[in-house]
Amino acid sequence: MSLTLLSRLLPSPHRPGCGVVRQVVSAGWLPSLSAPRTRRLHGVGGDDTPTKTVKEVICSLTSKVGATHSFSDTVDRSHLLKLLPLSQEELPARTMRDSWDSAIIPLGSEERLREKYVTFMGGVRVGRLLEDLDVFAVWLCYKHIQNPRQTPDLPSPYSIVTALVDRIDFDPGRSLHPDRDIRISGHVSWTGRSSLETILSVEQREDDAWRQVTRAVFVMVARDPLNQGSAFVNPLVCETPEERKIYQAGEVNKLHRKLVQEESLFRVPPNESEKTLVHELFMSMANPKELSFTSKKQPDNSVWMEETKLKNLIICHPEHRNRFKKVFGGFIMRLAFELGWACAYTYRNIHMKEVWLIVAGESLAFFFQSRNIFYKIFGGFLMRKAFELAWANALMYRSVQPTHCSGWPGTLAQLWKQV
Repeated sequence: MSLTLLSRLLPSPHRPGCGVVRQVVSAGWLPSLSAPRTRRLHGVGGDDTPTKTVKEVICSLTSKVGATHSFSDTVDRSHLLKLLPLSQEELPARTMRDSWDSAIIPLGSEERLREKYVTFMGGVRVGRLLEDLDVFAVWLCYKHIQNPRQTPDLPSPYSIVTALVDRIDFDPGRSLHPDRDIRISGHVSWTGRSSLETILSVEQREDDAWRQVTRAVFVMVARDPLNQGSAFVNPLVCETPEERKIYQAGEVNKLHRKLVQEESLFRVPPNESEKTLVHELFMSMANPKELSFTSKKQPDNSVWMEETKLKNLIICHPEHRNRFKKVFGGFIMRLAFELGWACAYTYRNIHMKEVWLIVAGESLAFFFQSRNIFYKIFGGFLMRKAFELAWANALMYRSVQPTHCSGWPGTLAQLWKQV
């Protein structure tokens, strides 16, 4: 399908590329979220409970890539370059069945794990699920890859990274319960030369059946062991008409992403519809008494966008690293989601007393894992957050690494001397 033909399928009122593919994809790539159970390839999955947990998947993934348990250990992966195929033709074709897998988050049986996922409002932390989905998508890609050059005594030469999250759909009629097990499942749905698209599903037990709550599409990229170039992956073949439909949806998604890039405002100027839209927005805020670009009036029942701005600064410590000692996409997605949630939460002015520290510049998510024995946010947690914020502020101001010193408030006194 050409980009020209694709752009004519479902034209957008503002940009030809925007919203072109969404109706096409939603009809075929996954069933409706209102379905009582998830349609699965080849009947695999069904109502069966997975035998492994997400934690076990992470352990298997760590072993597969040869990751170390200590941050200080330096691992040279250059010797793995010889294991990479020189062309895609060297790799055998794989099916969607080969990469299909599922794992469980045992919130119903593991109370300590439950505290990691529960919010202060009694729900399930979506940010944590995004982290798990990202790791699980990587795991599915490694399951898909079958490299004839691989030897059993060496780890995989592939480095799988998250390119983008194409879409995530949540069922507005269902909410996750923190005291029930959650199942994550999925498979590779499309492949290019070095890229892979994965379809993921999040389900929870309801009336003795697994019911889908969330579905997502992650696009991953295979890189060499040093993460300096792309690596070839196995081609994907379809065995059933349903699989061909899913694969074709992946092709449409790829064309849509390419079309959006080609029509980016960084490449082409605004069209007439966009110019009209911008002018209408400008006129709605222009002061008719002063013909000036600086003087503007606030429309009725509105808030300036700049007043809703909320920022967060994260100091990434070794505990935040992935298998390759980098900050992984799931961690960033969780922080971005929680910051966006906090922004909407404060904008709505709901229970402001519970998020008042956000105005300090460090958005603090008040979840159960940060509580003390009295179910309150404990002082040490706040002191750590305050110190990291002050340290980062001094680092950015001086553009040098501040010197740590022991004691309190001696540490802040030392930071004050440096700035």
